[in-house]
Amino acid sequence: MKKKICFNIADIHSKGGEERMCTTLANSLVRKGYTVCICSFFSHKDASLFYPVDAAVNICHLLGSFWERRVHQFFPGLKYAETKYKSYLKKKDIEVIIDVDTDRTPFSAPIAKELDIKHIAWDHFYYGRFRQRACSARILPHLLHDVDKLVVLTKDDERLYKEDAKIPGEKVVQIYNASPIEEVERYQHDRPVVLAMGRLCYQKGFDMLIEAWHLIAERFPDWTLRIVGDGEDKQMLQDQLRYWKLTNVVLVPATKNPKEEYLNAGIFVLSSRYEGLGLVLLEAANMSLPLVSFDCDNGPREIIQEGVNGCLVPPNDVPQLAKILQRMMEDTELRQRMSAHALDTVSSFRTERILRQWMRVIDDL
Repeated sequence: MKKKICFNIADIHSKGGEERMCTTLANSLVRKGYTVCICSFFSHKDASLFYPVDAAVNICHLLGSFWERRVHQFFPGLKYAETKYKSYLKKKDIEVIIDVDTDRTPFSAPIAKELDIKHIAWDHFYYGRFRQRACSARILPHLLHDVDKLVVLTKDDERLYKEDAKIPGEKVVQIYNASPIEEVERYQHDRPVVLAMGRLCYQKGFDMLIEAWHLIAERFPDWTLRIVGDGEDKQMLQDQLRYWKLTNVVLVPATKNPKEEYLNAGIFVLSSRYEGLGLVLLEAANMSLPLVSFDCDNGPREIIQEGVNGCLVPPNDVPQLAKILQRMMEDTELRQRMSAHALDTVSSFRTERILRQWMRVIDDL
């Protein structure tokens, strides 16, 4: 008998990597015969989904109205969210809770313990970020003593959680994110477009990418930098473009069909200050694009094979990023060689392989 699973997430309607991976895994599990629910803590019940969710997946909007959120915020003693959440878990007869990001863990751990439900915490960022955040002091005791498994994205994080955080080795499991785009065909890329994709926020470092582009833009009037995404830094980035009078840069809203963006690019670049893994790198490699990325903590170095499918740049080194982009843009043969190898380098991130790992963790609880 397949187990009944509930994913906990802040807002399933958001457009980020957490939401995309949650829906991808939930959809895959329900198609394998598991009963799957998603508990979305702060989403409005009438909001539309950005990423598709299988009709068999039940979605609970825990604080789905304005008044529910206000009661939760201003009257914590009532424990409204806790009471509603426990009632939902009991009603659905949930056997396994999966926190999508450890931010949810201090809330769900005591409830999982009370109801005798197996509990998985799924860290979607990287260990360094976990240690930097004030809330880690509340999260760590639950990771040490309460959760049954801690799933991390990279081998570096697996080692650091064991060695530095002292999480018992048998509790930590490393599972890569699967690429939502999976191709078997190798594509040819000859468009003079450098593509970047992600939320327009500090983490993604688009300000550094635009600065790097400013250093080389005049030498490549036929090339375009295309940044696809939405977010709080949009106005700042537009101001930056005006300041440097950059006309061959376009900001494009987030898309539900990124495949078209990859098909119409010549190079993919990731300028993040930090990453959990770098989902867009996986997608770009699956679309046979040569990759350029800052070697930020933690994921890009586990996706990019230097000189084979792309190039790694020292973290936050804007002049070097400009230099590598210039080299790639000038050398058609180099781009074609990396493009030819890109698809072969991401076989470890195929959905079926990742799904088998998740099923093994869930079934063994």
